[in-house]
Formats: sequence, structure tokens, C-alpha cells
Amino acid sequence: MNLHFFFIGHVISSPTAVPKDSPENVNAKNYTSINSLLVTWDSIPSASRNGVILGYKVFYRPVLVSREQPTVTSSFMVIVGASDQQALLTKLDSFTVYEIEVLGFNVVGDGLRSTPIYAAQKKVDSSKNPEEFPKSFLQGTPEGIWWTFITMTTVGYGDKTPRSPLGRIFAVASTLIGLVTTAVLIGCLTSSLTTDIVFTDVRLFGAKIAAVHNSSEFRLGLKKNAKMNPDREYKNLDDLHEALRSREVEGALVDALVAGSRGDLFNSSELRIYKTLHHSSVYGVVLAGHAKKLQKCFSNFLKENSAEVSAHVASKTKVIKTECMPREGFEVPIIC
Repeated sequence: MNLHFFFIGHVISSPTAVPKDSPENVNAKNYTSINSLLVTWDSIPSASRNGVILGYKVFYRPVLVSREQPTVTSSFMVIVGASDQQALLTKLDSFTVYEIEVLGFNVVGDGLRSTPIYAAQKKVDSSKNPEEFPKSFLQGTPEGIWWTFITMTTVGYGDKTPRSPLGRIFAVASTLIGLVTTAVLIGCLTSSLTTDIVFTDVRLFGAKIAAVHNSSEFRLGLKKNAKMNPDREYKNLDDLHEALRSREVEGALVDALVAGSRGDLFNSSELRIYKTLHHSSVYGVVLAGHAKKLQKCFSNFLKENSAEVSAHVASKTKVIKTECMPREGFEVPIIC
């Protein structure tokens, strides 16, 4: 039955249909609680209301429990007034995904439901153990951090014990992760300390060392009581490099500038610079006969053009990166 009222020239009609559209922008948020969801939405457009909206109904039901279909799917409903555009869903279960729909209604009936949205609730032990793991976010977070730290370090004071099945599973996983984390940390520290102890006491004395035969490095090794070229004489840098790679010797003595000029040999991932030895030595030429008269000229030239000489040396050499620790596997040190 349609009712029409006439008053001072205006016609007021009662609605003849339910709202033809659903609320827009339905969203679910959970920032402060572990067992509730705040559902918000925008009102139905005026042209689609078919009268005065009396309120909104929020329908929600569980669709997944721990990634499985629930055996019983009961639907729940919350009704709010027309001026409200949000509803708080409480007493939700943990590890559960909920399907949520919202509709508006007038005196005729319910309008269309909104497109379903899905929101998840996650908690572990607070529902069955509220005295040790409070439901409140502000109170439960410090308690959870304390329990996780104690469990991770396997101290296990026992002042907090999970009781639910999911809580116990989480406790086992947390303990295993703690054991692995602690083992990795201790292993790294032990490896670092052991490597430092092993490599800080290496000396030339008694070690099998290679050097270009009769070079200044060769004589320096002899002064340090090293076993220089014990198996054969090395004539050039290529021989030294091959001896290092084949592990005929424990190390090699090479002039820093010479090594820098042969980056193709000594900038290898198989080798590393172990130590730099400071040894005073000079390069020069021997003058004989009439060439002795040019000695002073040569000396003055080198003094006046020292910058050019240094630039020339720098252009012919490259920096070899020094590593304090060996890389993967055993590597032969180069001692310069």
C-alpha cells in the first residue's frame, strides 16, 4: 500500500523499494587489538537510498581457519545506526580469515550487500593464557618480547609457559631459531678469534719462501733465516707465481713496485698479501770508463726531475689490495 500526504502544496511519498546500492569503500583495520576488527565504510549515495537510511548491518563469517575450511560456518551480524559509518567486531578467533559484508536498510527492507572483503586475525596464546600473555597490545607486547628473548637464549626461566597448541608450536619454532642463531653467532666469533691467532704469528724464520734468485728480496730472506728457493732457482716473476699456485713454497718475497707492475699475476683471487716488510734498498747503474764523467749529470737530472720519475713509476704500477684474512679455502700469502 502506498501512502501519500499533501501539505501546503508539497507531496511526501513513503519509499517503495529498498536501497538499490551498497555502502562504498568498505575496509577493515586492526591496529590496537588482537581479537577485534574495526570495519569502516562510506554512506550510500543519496540517489540510491530510496528513502531515509535507518541503519547499517555488518555481516561477517569465518572462511579460513589455519588455512583450512572451517567445519561450521556460522554468520554473525552487527547493526549500527544511520549516522555511524563504522562497526567494531569483537571476540574474533585467532588464525582466522573473515569474510565481511555491509548493507544499508530502510523501512522497506535490506539493500544490496557490499562486495565481500577479507581480513585476518592472528594471535597465539593470549586467549588461553591471559594472565601471562595479556590480550591488551600495550601489556602483551613487552611480555611477548621478554618470553621470546629468554626462549631464544634457551635460558628458560619458566615464568611464562604457552598452553595452547599453537602457542606450543610457536615456542618450539622460536627455540630452534634461537639455537641456530646462537650457534651461528658463536661460530662467527670463534672463527674470527681463531684466524687472528693463527695468522698473527707467522714469521719468515724457517719458512719455505721463494724469490727471484740473487735479487735483493732473495738476500733479505736469507737475512731473516728463511729457506729461500729450497727446491729450485726462480729466474723471474712467472716462476714465482707458478710456485705459489702449485704450493711449492709457503710464500714469496716480491718488491712492492715490481708486484704492482705485474697485476696480471698478483691481483689474483687465489693469492693475498700477508705482510709488508720495510727494507731500505735502491736501484742504480754501474758506470765505467768515460761514463764515470756523467755520474754527476745523472744525479742532478734525477734530483731535478724527481716528480717526473715518480709519475713514470706510478704509471707503470697498480695498487694491489691487501686483505687481512684469507678467503674461502686455503690461500698462499704473498709477503712483500
